[in-house]
Amino acid sequence: MMRKARFNMIEITMALVVIGIGVMSVFGLIPIGVKAHRDAVYHNYSADAADELLHLLARNLHVAAVDSDPNVWINLVAAIPDSSNIPNISSPWPAWPALPDPDPGPVKREFIKTEYTQVGTSNLWTHNTVGAAYRMQIQTAKPKRSDGTTPYITDFDAIIRVWKSPTKGWTYEGGAFVVKEDTSYEKRIQLNIELSWPATSTFNQRAKARYSLEVVKHE
Repeated sequence: MMRKARFNMIEITMALVVIGIGVMSVFGLIPIGVKAHRDAVYHNYSADAADELLHLLARNLHVAAVDSDPNVWINLVAAIPDSSNIPNISSPWPAWPALPDPDPGPVKREFIKTEYTQVGTSNLWTHNTVGAAYRMQIQTAKPKRSDGTTPYITDFDAIIRVWKSPTKGWTYEGGAFVVKEDTSYEKRIQLNIELSWPATSTFNQRAKARYSLEVVKHE
């Protein structure tokens, strides 16, 4: 009669160590997955916010382009700062010190709604004293409390700044079509926006995303 082989204590210990390392590795991936999911959600919010704001500005420019007063387009374009007003786009609000929590200020600022004006019924707010500066805050309502008040969870809170830059296009001059940069913004403009979030953090601590849209003046 053959004797059955059995595991000794050393083999069992080694197997448990291997299993433990595998389990720890799996648990270690959980926070990475949660962060990746959260970042993906925030980037979706930022893309939606950029799309909403860029097309809102583009719509205003398109309306101005067909307005009976040609100065409307000029005035709207002039209200948008260009890159010359922002010496270094990557730096924290170099030309707009009045914006909330300018970096490297260590103080975090909550959303003080008296500093902003809501754009219609949207989640977009424009700063009252600083041009081309916005705040996007998206909240979800929770069940009402016993006192009848409704608490909210902030899903996304970002500061947005807008600037313009010239863009090139085909134009007819001297009997031929040539590529020309419209530095005077008479026919076209490139709108650029930068979102940084969460807005309550200092600039260097925020995640950032940039988007742009070219708008051509309708004749």
